Amino acid sequence: MDFTHKEQPLLVDSIVKIHSAEQLMPMISDTSDQTYIISIAANWCKPSLKSLPELNKFAQENADRSNVNISYLDVESAPGMLNYLRSALQQPELGSSFPQLISLHRGTIIAAHL
Repeated sequence: MDFTHKEQPLLVDSIVKIHSAEQLMPMISDTSDQTYIISIAANWCKPSLKSLPELNKFAQENADRSNVNISYLDVESAPGMLNYLRSALQQPELGSSFPQLISLHRGTIIAAHL
């Protein structure tokens, strides 16, 4: 049985896709009043595929809130970023199952669904 779903990339239009540490580091180190919601997802994970449209809808409904930033990390297209995030947040359990949501505010995890 093949669970790769390579033909169905995780596509969203209102969420920023994380490709690099340069994108991720400002989210982790930001001490302003910004809140960052990061979805950790995988192309082969059916719950990930089901959760992203809802997250996209949430992003569209909250587009006018300039202090809320929503992004996602697809572990298939940026495999090194998961280890970077684990290390930067000192959370080795991140990415142990999918999908996962974390909320960061002033560089601290304020909520997590792991």
